[in-house]
Amino acid sequence: MSQRSPRKIIALILAAGASERSGFPKALARWEGQSFVRGIERAMREAGCEPCFCVVGPPWEEALRTHAPELNFLSNPRPARGMLSSLQIGIAKAQALEAEALLVALVDHPRVKVSSYRSLLTSWEEEARCLLLRATLRDSTGRKRSGRPYLLSR
Repeated sequence: MSQRSPRKIIALILAAGASERSGFPKALARWEGQSFVRGIERAMREAGCEPCFCVVGPPWEEALRTHAPELNFLSNPRPARGMLSSLQIGIAKAQALEAEALLVALVDHPRVKVSSYRSLLTSWEEEARCLLLRATLRDSTGRKRSGRPYLLSR
């Protein structure tokens, strides 16, 4: 009987947006006594992801690095190109580290629970490590819809 080697799943928090409507970095907004970025990182680590990276960019990159110097940051020098540009930076890092998968969260979704991240990871294992899994969420009317977070596999 063959046994799988321990999985290597990297967490990626996308936080390079300019936050133009709010006028301050969403990553530093607070939810349940901690900043969005720290809460999301904690939940992803508790779910079993290691290491955890956060993609940041101007104009808030320095503020985030100062707020959470212990985080692993990846810099997106041109986040105005869109969220895909940040995702590409995270995918490149995951490939360089030979990760099996990349669990992706958006910094403005701090209410995702550890159990939701674990559920995605469990589903990925059970589905023979499929290429893409997205969380199934309920909208305000109670209807199910696919959304974030999501998991990308090699």
